[in-house]
Amino acid sequence: MKEYFAKAHSIQKQIAKLVEITPIEKNVTTVVGIDVSYRGNLAFGCLVKWDVKKEKVIELVKRKFEVKFPYISTLLMFREGPILLKLYRESDRDGDVYLINGHGLLHPRYAGLATFFGVITGEHTIGVAKRLIRGLQAKIVGDVVYLNERELGVIYRPRSVKRHLYASIGNKVTIGDIRRVLRKCDRGFKLPEPLRLAHIESRRMLKNENL
Repeated sequence: MKEYFAKAHSIQKQIAKLVEITPIEKNVTTVVGIDVSYRGNLAFGCLVKWDVKKEKVIELVKRKFEVKFPYISTLLMFREGPILLKLYRESDRDGDVYLINGHGLLHPRYAGLATFFGVITGEHTIGVAKRLIRGLQAKIVGDVVYLNERELGVIYRPRSVKRHLYASIGNKVTIGDIRRVLRKCDRGFKLPEPLRLAHIESRRMLKNENL
C-alpha cells in the first residue's frame, strides 16, 4: 500500500510541475462548470457551458459512469479526473474558463482535481470548494489563501450568502482572474452559476436513477 501511495504522490508532483500561473488574455464570455454526484460505485457527471452575457446554458453534457477508485480526499484526480475528461471530450471544448468542483493548487502536493484537469486539457481552470483539505497548512490574510508562502487561492463570499467558498488556481489563471470570473458568475447562490447548474443536473440524474 505504501508503494501504491508513493506512486500516486509522484504522479501528482509531476502534474504540479506543469502548472502555468498566467493571466487570461481574452475576454471571458463563456464559463463551464463540471460536477459529479455519486451513489455507491455509480457517478453522475454533468458539464454545463454558460453564456455570461445572456445568462443561459448553451451546452449540456451528462453521463453516468461506473467508478472503481475509492474516495481519498487528496487523490480525487484519480477517482474523478477520468470522468471530467470524458465529459470534456464529448463537449465542444471551447469554454473560456472551467470551474471544477474541487481544489486546484490548494492541495498538499499542489495537484487538486482542477489542476489535474487544467494541465491535461490545457484549459484555464479554477477549483471551487466549500472547505479546505483537512490538515492543509494554509494561511489566510484578508481574502487571500497562502500555502507555503505562495498566493494560491481566495476566500469568496457570494452576494446574499453567508457561507464562503475557497477558490484556487487550477491552471493558466491568476488570483485576479479568479475574482473576476467568480464575480461574473455570482447570481446570489452558494455556488457560481455554471457550477450550481451542473450540480443540480448531476443530482437530478442521481435521483432519476432510483425511480
